Amino acid sequence: MRRLFLPVLAGMAVAGLVSIAVVRQGAAASPPANPVAPLPELEKLPDLLGTQWIPEGVGDSEVTRLATIPLPAAKPAYQQEMKKALAGLKTGQVKPMSADCRLEGMPRLAWFPYPLQFLYGPGAVMIRANGFVRGVATNSLKHPDELFDSNALQGFSIMGDQRASWEGDTLVIDTVKVREDRDLFYGLPFDPDLHVEERYRLTGQDMLERVTTITAPHVLTAPWVVRTRYRRGPDASLANYNCMLPGEPVT
Repeated sequence: MRRLFLPVLAGMAVAGLVSIAVVRQGAAASPPANPVAPLPELEKLPDLLGTQWIPEGVGDSEVTRLATIPLPAAKPAYQQEMKKALAGLKTGQVKPMSADCRLEGMPRLAWFPYPLQFLYGPGAVMIRANGFVRGVATNSLKHPDELFDSNALQGFSIMGDQRASWEGDTLVIDTVKVREDRDLFYGLPFDPDLHVEERYRLTGQDMLERVTTITAPHVLTAPWVVRTRYRRGPDASLANYNCMLPGEPVT
């Protein structure tokens, strides 16, 4: 029988460990667009569970991994800064975006080829990547209208507002309203209208494809599409990510 990891996820689905949805004070919470899937429905979902998914054709360093993905089409005003930042990354003058134990968040977690691990249960999915765990409800792709209100409260999370749904055998995750201190890419600034769509599907028994489409109308001339292929790895949990700053003792 498929491992559903229900003890881990039951609390997440109830408590709503999903990205922050900003709702104005006093507004009533909207009911889910769709009811939570019963257990038999989970058996119909593709088997992404348990194992590690290892990105294909990538190296261990930031530079070699970046070489496997297309560069975003930056607007002319940002092209020189992007080229300068990438050149500095190769010479060591620019630190990787993950340096200094900085929590990465979105959109980097959607385009960088990290190993992945999936856990899911009724109405929710969790994705582990580089020690970061994303919990997303899977009952609707619709974001609350309050998020787009000019008077909405500020203070969005580094993950933004994430919504997910299963479209047949494809897991779709839609993200908007990421916190403004998240850079889009090397040399490319934050875009307040950033929109990220991720689509995960099996292309074979042991092969997974992720297609990420990033729209940033103030920074890019066209949507940035990044396609990453993964192979099923060992049936084991991803190693914990213990980040230490220079000079810190090993614990």
